[in-house]
Amino acid sequence: MSDAQPHPDLVPRRSLRSELGAILLLLGATRAALLLAGLVSRALLAPLRAEPYPWTYSKSAWLAIWGVWDSGWYLDIATFGYSAAGRTDPAILNQANYAFFPLYPLTMRALGPLVGGPFHAGLIVSNLCLVGACLALRRLTALDYGAAAADRAVRALVLCPTAFILSGVFSESMFLALTLAAFLAVRRDRLFLAGAAGYLAALTRPVGVLLVFPLALAYWKEARDRRQPLRARGAWLALVPLGLATFAAYNLALTGNAFAFARIQTTWGRTLHSPFAVLADGLRDPDLTARFAAWMTLAVVAFLVVGARRLGLAYGVLSLLFILVPLATGLNSMPRFLLAVFPFPILLALLGERRSLEELLTITLALLQGFLMVFWANGFKLVV
Repeated sequence: MSDAQPHPDLVPRRSLRSELGAILLLLGATRAALLLAGLVSRALLAPLRAEPYPWTYSKSAWLAIWGVWDSGWYLDIATFGYSAAGRTDPAILNQANYAFFPLYPLTMRALGPLVGGPFHAGLIVSNLCLVGACLALRRLTALDYGAAAADRAVRALVLCPTAFILSGVFSESMFLALTLAAFLAVRRDRLFLAGAAGYLAALTRPVGVLLVFPLALAYWKEARDRRQPLRARGAWLALVPLGLATFAAYNLALTGNAFAFARIQTTWGRTLHSPFAVLADGLRDPDLTARFAAWMTLAVVAFLVVGARRLGLAYGVLSLLFILVPLATGLNSMPRFLLAVFPFPILLALLGERRSLEELLTITLALLQGFLMVFWANGFKLVV
């Protein structure tokens, strides 16, 4: 966050209708292009596959394209609920669905009967959350850098290399929307809402519990900038770790181990290591998937380090935590986990202050995203 920050109530805003119109136009255009890339690539690559495409979540190909990898686990929870039993299928031996945090799949479960099933519900929830995330990012960015930068930040988010996942049956868009909502609430001095959004974020992904630290820093900076003392209302931010505590209590009742969700991660090959060692090893790993994840992570980290002074302490801490903590468990899914680091598209927006650079960034990001969509939509492991 920049040093010279206006009071949120003094920042001029476009109407909600205007903001939503621009966001929906952008999402409609990009999702149509991604859908075309996915469908065409499936048709072209089908003859080259030794086995048929392994996931079919809908009879409609244009819907099924958005389900892959962990989508199956979310659908399993939404359909059957949590189970303490490990799986016996060789492909997922000893894995269990309580590894996945509950808010997203339980929302799918609740909405499913109204919209034709949990898969359709997942698509609706993900895309509504994506709209909400774009709106919150725009308003948050406008507070510090102005409306033009805010519009560029939304475009950068939507064009991030793996942002197609935000429209799929994954929890990423819900987590991103709640994270941004929590920060925006702090900026508007609505600390209960910030704590509530953080609580829900911590029920969506395990890294959500770490939000309490950058949110506390953001609150401290807001109080300092307004020359106000820290108040007891700041204690509402303590709601954030209660999200993790809630799921831990459920794990205890389900399995007898409050941290079973963490222990079961070993069946996915996730164990704790130094994140720096994981990154260094990944950069020279002969496996293309690991090497791609490592180089992409390094590129984002380097970009954030260079722009750290423009972001401020709270955003810097969030970026550090949301990258290093997942990285400490391995490189698997890092290209997806980087979507939660919303200061990255903000920095891209600031870089795009020069029109020539903005155009270059837009073209580069769009081409890279389309390229990666082909791999993701066809079940290859480059993006998981």
